[in-house]
Amino acid sequence: TTRKVLATKFIGSIATAFAPYMQIYIKSEREALLAVVNEALANIKNDIDHDEKVLNSSRLLIIAMKKSLDKCAGFGVDKTLIDLFLMIKNLIVQYVSGLTKLLPKKTSQIESYQLMCCIANTTSMILSILDSLATKVTGIVNESMQQSISVEDTKNAVGEELKKQI
Repeated sequence: TTRKVLATKFIGSIATAFAPYMQIYIKSEREALLAVVNEALANIKNDIDHDEKVLNSSRLLIIAMKKSLDKCAGFGVDKTLIDLFLMIKNLIVQYVSGLTKLLPKKTSQIESYQLMCCIANTTSMILSILDSLATKVTGIVNESMQQSISVEDTKNAVGEELKKQI
């Protein structure tokens, strides 16, 4: 409707005025998402979804990232959204690398095998959502900025971690 378009333009105008200061917002979102990553990595053994064979924290992280992108998209400042997208890509690699480091060294117990499978399944799930993450951001920003949105580097990094996990 017309009111919604006008409201979006108004909010976008306000956000554009604050665009030079949006790095403060990005930093705040990074700290919040990094807390989710760190908590997930700290509690990995209690994080297993035995039905789905993945780590529950991965879903929480994906939801938190989606909420962060949705909130940022509402500002209407493409550069800030792209900066947030780049930061999220780095956090995804950090999370998956952290999972690799937590792989059990000794695999003599059934719990060790379960954890190894959950870590690999979680990494595989994250790998499968990367394209949809890029598509989401591409659908929001102006055409002139769409070429800067790619997840190939992240897919390669996550794929390399998956190889280590398997």
